[in-house]
Amino acid sequence: DIVKNPADRQLWEKYSRSAIPDVQSLAWRMLADQDERHELSPRLLKLFRESPCNSVRMEALKLLSRYANDDFVEAIRLGLYDAYELIRRNAAAYAGKCGDPRLIGDVVRVWLNTPESERVNDVLQSMRADSGIQLASLKVDGGASANDFLMQTQAADTAKPGQFISMYTTDGSKLLPRPISICEIDRTRGMLRVVYRVTGENTGTEQFSKLKSGDTIPVIGPLGNGFPYEKAEGKKVFLMGGGIGVPPILELAKQMKCEKKQILAGYRDAQTFLKEEFEANGELYISTEDGSVGTKGNVMDAIRENGLKADMIYACGPTPMLRAIKQYAEEQGIECYISLEERMACGIGACLACVCRSKEKDAHSNVNNKRICKDGPVFLATEVEI
Repeated sequence: DIVKNPADRQLWEKYSRSAIPDVQSLAWRMLADQDERHELSPRLLKLFRESPCNSVRMEALKLLSRYANDDFVEAIRLGLYDAYELIRRNAAAYAGKCGDPRLIGDVVRVWLNTPESERVNDVLQSMRADSGIQLASLKVDGGASANDFLMQTQAADTAKPGQFISMYTTDGSKLLPRPISICEIDRTRGMLRVVYRVTGENTGTEQFSKLKSGDTIPVIGPLGNGFPYEKAEGKKVFLMGGGIGVPPILELAKQMKCEKKQILAGYRDAQTFLKEEFEANGELYISTEDGSVGTKGNVMDAIRENGLKADMIYACGPTPMLRAIKQYAEEQGIECYISLEERMACGIGACLACVCRSKEKDAHSNVNNKRICKDGPVFLATEVEI
């Protein structure tokens, strides 16, 4: 009847409630073919949620892919956790084609919560092209005051100094990734080095510290904009890092070509991680809060004590330090780029959880905000308020 009467919409509606799955699926296809105003997707989502027949639900998911709207994204999310394996696989494939950033966390959680013996890697791999998700295998080398390891990942192919990666723990109950700055980039071996501090018990960073060589975790990256280090050519430069803002300065120092490279690293105490690497890549000036090494105080005290001068500044560290550097740069008329630290949620600019005040309106939100994870984390100091 449906084939003989292709223009009879009432007939299609009748057979869309048929007890025969193939007839019901055909009726829904006919309805979708004529849905020029895109009004069918809420009904298809309801069909996907409620139909007792998996073949009909598969058809609903397939038809929803035509719309590429919020109903389709919701169906993918539900499908990733479905009890029926074929629906899970198809939902993963659609997630990859859709590339919607709202699905990244769900895709990773599915991967983490699937037993390794049954793990379907294409659930994760299907999103790699659009989302930047990578599977990173680790070479772990624990440090004294900061944890330190290398990871084998395709993110190394395009990473730049000042960018970061979002690392997922192997605990599926922790929904959000942890943003970690990139310390070093080895494109020849396809490796990234990250150096970080464990922030407490039962945290994501504590779980990272327990990883062993050969372990595999999901990461997203490289993320953010990175430092515009090309602008420093032929100039005297300050490279300033404080606390856990010290590690990203290392790759910046390695790649920067300038007249004079002055590295100022601020630490709490004598645990001066990366000291030898910095000494090999520029003139190093250390400050410590307790005065155990170098200048007692902070990086600004080290500048004053050593009578240092520069034409440009690149800095990464806690907000009070960056605020002082920004003020100094404005007083001295020095071009200054700062990498902001902030708590992040998605890490890709979708949730607006990590914003800072800016002089210009953000095109995404139409307010005077910048998304640190997406528009930054590196900003010209005069562009932002801190």
